[in-house]
Order: sequence, then C-alpha cells, then structure tokens
Amino acid sequence: MPRSVYRQSPGNPIQRHLVPSEPLELEFAYHRGVDNDDANFTIKVLRELVLTSFVTLLCCWIPFLLLDVTLLALLIVAVMAFLAWSKTRSHLAITRDISLAVIVAAWIYQLFRLPIAIDVYVALTLTALVAREVVRHFTFVATVSPTSVDESWNTRDDLCWQTLSSCVLLLPIALCVLIPQHTSLLLLVAAIGWLAMAAVYCQSPQQYVHGCLSAIVTWCSYNRDDQPLAGVLVSPSGNCRRRLAILTVAVVVNAFAFFRVTAISQATEAVIGFGRIANAESLFGMLFNIGLFVVQCGAMALLPVTLFFLAVLIVGTPVFGRLSIPKPSFVPASEWKQITNRIRSSHNPVERASLYLGRVSYDQSPLLVPSEVFREHAHFLGDSGSGKTARGLSPFIEQVVGGGNASVMVLDLKGDSPELLQSLRQGASTAKTLNGTDVPIRYFTQRDDQATYGFNPFRLPCWNRLTELQKTDILCGALGLNYGSDYGEGYFSSANASVLYATVSHFPEIKNFEQLRDKLAYVISSPKRHGLDEKSKDAGNHVKMSVTRLASIAALNITDDCTPNREVAENCVDPTRLFQRPEAHYFSLSATLGPGSSPEIARLASFMLLTAATLTERQVPVYLVVDEFQRMASRNLDYLLQLARSMGVAVILANQSMQDLYRYDLTSTLETNCRYRQWFAISGWDDQDRLSKASGETIDTIESIAVSRSVNDRGATTSTSRTVRDFVAPRLTKNDIKLVSDDDRKSVVLINRGAGYAQYGGMPVIIESDFHISSEEYQERKNTPWPSKDIGTFIPSTWERPKKEIPHRGRRSSTSPDISNETISIGPSPESQSNPSATKAKGKKQRQRKATRRLKKQPSSQAKATVSEAVGMFDRYLQDHPIDSSATLATGAE
Repeated sequence: MPRSVYRQSPGNPIQRHLVPSEPLELEFAYHRGVDNDDANFTIKVLRELVLTSFVTLLCCWIPFLLLDVTLLALLIVAVMAFLAWSKTRSHLAITRDISLAVIVAAWIYQLFRLPIAIDVYVALTLTALVAREVVRHFTFVATVSPTSVDESWNTRDDLCWQTLSSCVLLLPIALCVLIPQHTSLLLLVAAIGWLAMAAVYCQSPQQYVHGCLSAIVTWCSYNRDDQPLAGVLVSPSGNCRRRLAILTVAVVVNAFAFFRVTAISQATEAVIGFGRIANAESLFGMLFNIGLFVVQCGAMALLPVTLFFLAVLIVGTPVFGRLSIPKPSFVPASEWKQITNRIRSSHNPVERASLYLGRVSYDQSPLLVPSEVFREHAHFLGDSGSGKTARGLSPFIEQVVGGGNASVMVLDLKGDSPELLQSLRQGASTAKTLNGTDVPIRYFTQRDDQATYGFNPFRLPCWNRLTELQKTDILCGALGLNYGSDYGEGYFSSANASVLYATVSHFPEIKNFEQLRDKLAYVISSPKRHGLDEKSKDAGNHVKMSVTRLASIAALNITDDCTPNREVAENCVDPTRLFQRPEAHYFSLSATLGPGSSPEIARLASFMLLTAATLTERQVPVYLVVDEFQRMASRNLDYLLQLARSMGVAVILANQSMQDLYRYDLTSTLETNCRYRQWFAISGWDDQDRLSKASGETIDTIESIAVSRSVNDRGATTSTSRTVRDFVAPRLTKNDIKLVSDDDRKSVVLINRGAGYAQYGGMPVIIESDFHISSEEYQERKNTPWPSKDIGTFIPSTWERPKKEIPHRGRRSSTSPDISNETISIGPSPESQSNPSATKAKGKKQRQRKATRRLKKQPSSQAKATVSEAVGMFDRYLQDHPIDSSATLATGAE
C-alpha cells in the first residue's frame, strides 16, 4: 500500500496543516494551470441543466394529463430510479439531487393551484437574485489582486447598486406573461433600457460578450476542487457545489413557471404528440413521431435555461463592459508595486514579513516567502538571458530595500549595466515614500572615467582591531591566495601567507595597497632579514603582483593624506554602517574591464563585510547579493556561507549553472547552506538530472493496451485488453524541467524547512514569476547614465594622484627599517686621514672580491640581473631614506 505522501498534488504540494490559519489579505483568482478543462466542465453543467429542465417539464406534463394516482406513483419511482442510476461522484451529482427535491416540491405545490401571477413573481425574483449572485461572483474574481483593496471594494460597492438597477429591466419581460396584449411594447421598453445601459457602461461588444461567457464559466467551474489555499479568493457565493445547487434551483423554478404559464398549450401539444405516436401505421412512423415529440420537448426544455442566462446578460450589463478576469500568470508591471505595498501594509504579521516572488503555476496561489528563509542564504540559477536578474534579483532587491528595515550590499560581477543600482535607488525611493526612511546609497567602480566612492579596507574601524594573523588571512582570502590544504596546494598557500604576514607584522602602519605593494617589494628583497627563506621570493612576487593590481585603482587607496578632497575621505564605503542603519552599497565590477581585479575586489568587500559583522553591534539585517558569483568563487568561499549566517548576513548568490562550481567543489556547500533555491532555466543535463532526483516521488498511472489475435476453425479473432496501473515516478521529470526552461515566466523553487505560508514539504514547486517593471522602464534603467554629482564621489581620471614625496634631508622616517648597525659616513675617519689612498684601495678590493664570489656561485646570465636588482633596490631605499651628509660630516669631524 503506497504511503499517503505519494498521493499529494504534484503541482502544489502545500502542507495545509502547517500553514497559518489567519487568511491573507493578498488574494488571487484560482486557475487550474495544468489539465485545465473548465470550458468542458461548463458544457457538461449546461447539458445537465437542460436535462433537468426537460425532466421537470415532463414530470409536470404527465400528472397534468394522467391524473391516475397509480401512474403518478410509478412515475415518481421511475424518476428517482433514473436519478439514482445516473448519479456520479462529480459535482454534477448535486444538480440531480437538487432537481429531484425541487420536482417533488413542485408536485406538492401544484396541488394547491395558486394563481399564475404568484408563480411568475416567485420565478422572476429567484432568477434576479441568482443572476445578481452570478454577476457578484464575477465581480469579485475580476477585482482580485493586484488591484488594491480600496479600489476593489469601491468597485464592488458601486456595481452592487448598478446591478440592482439593471434588475428592473427584467420586470417588463415578466409582465409579458401577465399582459400578453402589450408584449411588443413591453419588450421594446426592455430593449431600449438595455441598449441605453450598454451604451453607458460597455466599451466594446467583444468585451461585453467575453465578460458574460467568463461569468458563466467561472460560476460553474471556479475552484471546483474546493482547495482551501491561502491567498486564493474564496467565492462570496460559496464553493462549487453550492453554486451549482443554486443554479439548478433557479432553472427548475423557471421550468415550473414556464409550464404553469403555457400549461394548456403544452397539454395540447402533448396530447397531439401522444396521438400521433398511437395512430402511427408502421413501426417507422411510430419511431419518427417519437423522435419528433422528443425534439419538441427538448426545444421547450431549452427555454427555461435560455431565459435564465438572458437574465444574467441583462443584470450584468454594468459589469461585463467594464471588468474582465485577469489572465493567469500575468500581472502588469504597473501593478506589481500595488501587490508589494499591499503586503507591507497587511494586518497579518506573517504576511507583512514575507516577500512576494510569484504565483504557483498549478493554481495561481501566491508564493510568499518569509524573510527569515533568505537569512539562511539563497541561490538563483539560470542560463544567460533566462531572467534570473530581471525576475529574481531585481524584484528581491526592491522589496528588501523598499521595506526600509534592512541593508543591502550588491556585488555586480557582470557590471555591464546599472540596472541593479537603479533597483537599489527605486527601493530607497519606496522606503522614503512609505516609511519616511532615508536609505543612503554608495557605489563603487574600478573604471577611471566614472564617479565612485572610495573604498579602503585599511581605513575601516574594524581593520585596526584585527591581529596581524587575522589581517593576513583576510588578505589571502580576498586575493585568492589560498589554494587549498592538500599536499602542494597547502605549501604554496602557506608561502603566500608567510610573505604577507611578515610584511604586515613588520609594517603595521600600512594605510593602503600602494604602501602594501612597496613594503612587499622591500620584504622580498631581503627575506632573511624578515624571517623568510630565499624561496619566499617566488611566492612574494606572486603576492606583489596581486597587490599591484589593487594599488593601481585610485578608489581603493583613498587615505586622509591622499584624497581628492575632504568629502571623498569622509564618505568612503564602510560596511560597518550597514549594520547600524538601513543603507545600500553597490559594487560595479566588470569582468571585461577588470578580469583580474574584479574578483579580488568582490572577495575583499565580502570579507570586510563579515569582519565588520564580527566586530560591530548588529542592529539591522544585511543582505549580500552577488550576481555572477562564479567569477569570484574560490576554495575558501565555503567559509562565506557557513559563517555569514551566524553573523547576521544573508548571502544571495546568482550564477548560470552548478557546473561552474565544480572546479572549486562548492556544489555540496550550496545545497546544504542555501535554504531557498530557484532555477529559471536548466539546460545542462547534469543539472536537470540533479533537480529531477531532488524533486521527490509521486504516484503516476500508466495505461497499457494489449492486442491479441488468434486463428481457429471459425476464423481469426482479435481481442483487446486495457490495463491501468500505478507506479512511482519522479515528481518533476526531465520533460517537466525542459518545459519550464522553455517558458519565459516559469521557474522551479525549492525551499528547505518551509516557513509561514511557504510550506511545501521540502519539495520543488513550479511557479510563474512576474516582471516587476515594464520593458520600457527596463530599457530606461539599463540606459540610465552613471551618476556623477553625488557628494563624496570623484572621477579617478580627473584626479592627479600625488607622487611619492622624498623626505627632506636630515630627517629619517620613524618607520624605516634598520639596514645595518654600522655608521655610514661621508667625512674622513681618523684612520683614513693618515692613509686615505690605502683605505680607498682596500675598500674597493673588498667589494670586488665579494662581487666575484657571488658571480661564481650563479650562472653568468643571472649575475647581471642579480646585481642590477640589488643595486636598484638599494637606490630605492636611499631615495626613501636619504642620508644627512652634513650631520655625518660633523660626526666625522668630531
């Protein structure tokens, strides 16, 4: 026996017992996205109504013609047997139950023989009430989200009074029965009134007809599965069974009133029909007359149903010309803000703390994910152009920043357009408008022709609180100098770290990457003096090259002494502020213009964010959004995900495929550390197979047909057998995943450990994401010029960076390293005064012998390079630390 979990809906595996009981203020219209047969179901309902009307008229005719009680009892038994036999498990069974009850009530009512006017009045009143209920149901479905709450209820209240006035047009039609001599005049009055109302409210005939048909379809089939889903509109007329019952009662009452009005003519027609059948001369004639009689009865049975829907058409005139049911999976970009604003102003605390990310494709229920889910990291996957930025990151950023209660740092490693920066600005504008919260935005770029804020990690408050070893680890991680811990990789990683540690520990006053580059050059020129071996030169050269790239970027080297102006130094990007108040930082790191420096800056910004989180009191949650993060991926990125959660930093990652991460073995890290995952398009076979296996299992059916043929003495016989059996299959097959990837609006969402209204049992669900802005606005944001006039920014190409100043003679830098314990003097010593030529010759011979010994130890090709390197390094040192000749001469004279 299969477990019950396998019987859950494969389209929406919502765990209803875990969903909060408080209803959502956000409501969408229910729509069957898979195997939608609402139109066919409506046709079945109409067919059942015609059959009900026919049975009602037949049951009224026969007692009217045959007054024998025995025949009447037999007729009742026959009708009840027919209804019981035709009863099915579908919703259509309710129409037969109700029709049977109403027919019996009609027979009882017929015994009293009340005036026809009362019958017409009852039928007219009931028809008008049910028609208004149909129109009211359509109005609610047409005014669901994203329409605002106030606008929805204002529209519903206005249409309530307008449909009440349109019900008056039914009165002339009813009077035609009571005053047949004025039928033409009454019908003319009704027609003129209807045309006048249609001219006022109807915009186009096509929309009017489409609205009427939509009202009938939604009344008969809206949420016929009776799924109590959060965020899905509950019809004001009740569930599908109740609506079909009301419709059946109205049709039966109309049929009975139609019989009472035309009882004499109907009886005459029935007698004539029976006479034709009885007097037929042949069997063919009898069958023909029977068929003709049935056709006539069927035509008369259509009239009660037709009259009811004519009443719906008249009563709904003010509605059908103005409203239409929103298309499934389509939310206009102009109304996306209304949805998010409605969530922010909700009285439901769970709804207010959630983010809107789309609707479930199976039934159009909203996907509301609590913010706490994203604080345990999220991962967006999708091919290039699949919409992971337009439908994933941008709406997410605008909602988070627009709430005015969180900070965001965006690392845009694509950097080809400022659309994410514009999303930050739009979110800040929303927060200012709704909450009055001012969200400052600071941006950074490594381009020299664009304005940027400064970002110097060495000036951050948290940097000076770190030990030398911690600074070394951060720099190694940011520069990608950690290759792993295996044999060989660990050796080179340790070599890089040892060079950086020696530099940082001997020169703790380093203020930017320029100084770090110069100090590294000095350290690797004399490794033994700084506790390193000769082999550290190779590692030091690699570290120096990485630091040199960052030293060439002016925005990374802003200090109090080296800045275009004081405002630039005071408004540098500081991740510490993100934890103190809502703020947004944007890093535009183009992989085309800076393929080497962009990943290093991204890692540096992320590590400094975590460092600030560790050493700062966290008052505001922070989201770190990384687009195309595979370009900054390194072997130590797993620490970013594993440690950020405990530091109050939510990491939101986006890249194209899991195969991009195989190089650094980050697949398992992302799967275990990202609570929310979303696939916008999956083209790789490995990714498709991985997602299909992770989707869970369900019970599916397979139908097999076996055809056998046998030959015997009587000839050949063919037999066909059909077998249907259940089997366990993946919830999402590869075909399902391919269909999702081919649809621009669909994606797959997987939430581990569901929360709030997003309780899907850890199973993937297919959703439809909305574009939150129009294509015109998207192009406008994409083509928006880079900002250039904000206070605290500067354009690096217009700033002439000061050259390194040479200290004045006689002044020695307090931070200069000690080269030797000997005193270097230019003036003559006492020994040299007695024999100056001998001293000069002796010193020259000693230097020649030392140079000769060094040259003998290394090949001739390297000798010149070594000498020139040593001489050049010494010359640079003398430039940094000039010797005061006057002071030395004075010392020698003494």
